[in-house]
Amino acid sequence: MDPKLPVFTACTLLLSQLFISVAGAQTATNVNCSNCISNGEIANNAITSEKIVNGSVTVNDLAAGSVKAATIINRSVTSAKLAAIVRDALDGALANLTTVAVEDATVGIAEAACPSGRIPVSASCLCDDNNGINNFGVLFACVVDGNGAVAACFEEAGTFNPTKDSPVAIVQAICLGGESTDGTPWVPTPDGLAPAAGASRANDGAGAAEAQWHKEQHEAFQSKVAELRARRARHRSLLLE
Repeated sequence: MDPKLPVFTACTLLLSQLFISVAGAQTATNVNCSNCISNGEIANNAITSEKIVNGSVTVNDLAAGSVKAATIINRSVTSAKLAAIVRDALDGALANLTTVAVEDATVGIAEAACPSGRIPVSASCLCDDNNGINNFGVLFACVVDGNGAVAACFEEAGTFNPTKDSPVAIVQAICLGGESTDGTPWVPTPDGLAPAAGASRANDGAGAAEAQWHKEQHEAFQSKVAELRARRARHRSLLLE
């Protein structure tokens, strides 16, 4: 037997094991490393959305501040890509505030109630003698109360003429309303403007609570009108004595 044969056989086996190890390293699928591939080693546009497994990149995988407005393609984030809770919040957000003016002109006291879907936020008032046909007036009340605004006028004592009617009170109430992004109207509630109650809210009692609040607001408005009317009547009776 050739004495070199065992040595040759051993070397052959060793090289075979080495090649097997190299081949295994080339096909390994469980390699984990941190920062082993830098941005400079990735070709531009080499990683496309089709090559990213759905759900493989989470918020926790992104570096703080890595996603900026400048890195998001215009119109790439659509409503369909947002979570349902986010879409609902955006659709229900107050997007448009509007005002409506409601006016009234009546002898002595004028009252302007806002539409049911709006709340009074301000009032403008004055007293008018109707070109001298009525008594000259002094404004003694211009208030927002409940669901409307009221203007009330006293007769001016120095020029009072008992044969003339009381001055004309004029009021303009500014009524605030709004709409959500999806067009849902906002309505007055105990907590201010809020989206109109849908069927589910009406069923769970929210609608009934809002209706009761509206009733109370109207009653408060009428109570203020009655109070001012009584004050004006007392003043006129004193002038007539």
